[in-house]
Amino acid sequence: MPRPVTILTTGGTIAMSGDTHAMPSVDGAALVAAVPSLAAVPDLEVESICEVASAHLDTPDALFIAEAALRHAERGRGVVVTHGTDTMEETAYLTDVMYGGDPPIVFTGAIRPASAPGADGPANLADAVALAASIGGGGLGVTVVFAGRIHAARYVRKVDSTAAEPFGSPHGGAIGVIHEGRVNIGTFPVRRPPVVPDHLDLRVPITPTWLGDDGALIRAALADDAQGLVVVTLGAGHLGP
Repeated sequence: MPRPVTILTTGGTIAMSGDTHAMPSVDGAALVAAVPSLAAVPDLEVESICEVASAHLDTPDALFIAEAALRHAERGRGVVVTHGTDTMEETAYLTDVMYGGDPPIVFTGAIRPASAPGADGPANLADAVALAASIGGGGLGVTVVFAGRIHAARYVRKVDSTAAEPFGSPHGGAIGVIHEGRVNIGTFPVRRPPVVPDHLDLRVPITPTWLGDDGALIRAALADDAQGLVVVTLGAGHLGP
């Protein structure tokens, strides 16, 4: 039986169109139709699993997307997930934590909506499918592909909310590039044994600190039945008195 490459669509800017670009409205078939080269990819499948702006996702949604990607990776030779950039790094990271397989799982999206001049979604989708369908992509784990760069999901960050290349990997750089459909891998990231949660309903706030902080946010979080607390400290882990 042929092993497909599956595109899972979840919404995001790549699927936005019209005058307001407020909510995703472009379905998976239309996304694929905008990339003529994808017609040559054998056994390409498309499935819409949700259609939302990624800032509206919550942790159960991220777990749902990750589980869908893992299911399709088990039966196919690669998976592409189209996703909004606001929370792409979080969902991609979760998926990587859960994944121990060989077929590549690739996240991508767009900075400019589908109807905008210079829309970047088609090129990003073509690159993501090129990686998902490539033999060389096996064993990479989960990646984010954007603007011709391949980033390991464990280390990628959204570093610019408006640039055509919004993602970076500050602690090591991109692990590869894609140019004119050719995939070039420079580094294979170290992978860890997968950890698969059955739910993500713990309340663990992330609280910043700053010059002059009196600890009010930390006290409020602890008083509100938080089950854990992450404090974003100053410098190399410093807190005021």
